[in-house]
Amino acid sequence: MTLAAGTGEARALMALNSYDLLITDMDLGDGFGTELIEIAYAGADSRTKVIMVTGSLEEPELRDVAAKYRLPGYFGKPFSVDALLTTVRNVLALPE
Repeated sequence: MTLAAGTGEARALMALNSYDLLITDMDLGDGFGTELIEIAYAGADSRTKVIMVTGSLEEPELRDVAAKYRLPGYFGKPFSVDALLTTVRNVLALPE
């Protein structure tokens, strides 16, 4: 697990490493989560799954972003940690 403080740091980490899962916010201060989603999905062999957790989009907008980027999970804030963990397990096909 790796934590990035913003879009720039996340971009640098993603250039050096491969990740099974990216959990991002929409508004990251120095950029947007959609930039990271596009990087995660770049390349024909990319298997990175993305979950968005954000308080900067209302439900209809968040649902539209999730559909546009084919996100297997998304949450508005506040959110249930249990629901997030369940989604992570399902997305990564981890046992309960």
